[in-house]
Amino acid sequence: MSYKFIAFGAGQCSSVLPFILNDYNKIIFADTGWEHPLTYEWIEVVKKLFSEKFVHIKTNMPNISTHPPICTKEYKILPIRRYLRSIGIDKAIKYLGYTFEERNRIKNNDILWIENKYPLIKMKMTRKDCQKYLLDNLGFVPLRSGCTICKYNKGIKFEKVLTLEEWIK
Repeated sequence: MSYKFIAFGAGQCSSVLPFILNDYNKIIFADTGWEHPLTYEWIEVVKKLFSEKFVHIKTNMPNISTHPPICTKEYKILPIRRYLRSIGIDKAIKYLGYTFEERNRIKNNDILWIENKYPLIKMKMTRKDCQKYLLDNLGFVPLRSGCTICKYNKGIKFEKVLTLEEWIK
């Protein structure tokens, strides 16, 4: 039997997964140390709501914002794999929070013992659908996730807290 986990990025789309999926063992968040302070507040809420299922891996990524985008693999994917191996997992299903408009990102995992699954794509949920779900069920929408030092996070205004109307756009 496969160990099932949510690869939690703490953004709008992966934040929907713990609420809509029933069959998973853990919610795993690999923390680079560079999320927005409001994202860390949201993570604390999720930890309280799903305390027995939440795993917080601190990866302490250095400020490497000028390097190629290797950060996701080095400071999120590989630490999660090491954690899974450390608890004896040899077969896993990884739930990713990619939305329907990101379906071009679907790919098999590069290792055979982890199978990627895309429940939001299967349900044809868009980012706006995720935002609406969170707003309707939680009363707010968390920030889009991403390291505050990353030059590839174009268009994300970390310094500004968005209004509900701005979230929905």
